[in-house]
Amino acid sequence: MLDVTTWAALAGAYLSVILFLVAVLLIASWKIFIKAGQPGWAALIPFYNIYVYTQVLSRPKWWILLYFSVLCRSSGRWLFCL
Repeated sequence: MLDVTTWAALAGAYLSVILFLVAVLLIASWKIFIKAGQPGWAALIPFYNIYVYTQVLSRPKWWILLYFSVLCRSSGRWLFCL
């Protein structure tokens, strides 16, 4: 049986790994946006970044709805890759 301090240490280690992965993904998204000719800060705005992705890929604006649709979620992501 683990005591409270062990659980706290495990939770802290888990949180630090998650924060590291989030930081890596944000930095990668920032660099992708800059390479696409868009402002890097657009990667940080939750719904605006999806809009910018569709504009970079020259897709219609209604494709944003496909991304949030439960029925088209996997096919919506597949269509973004075309």
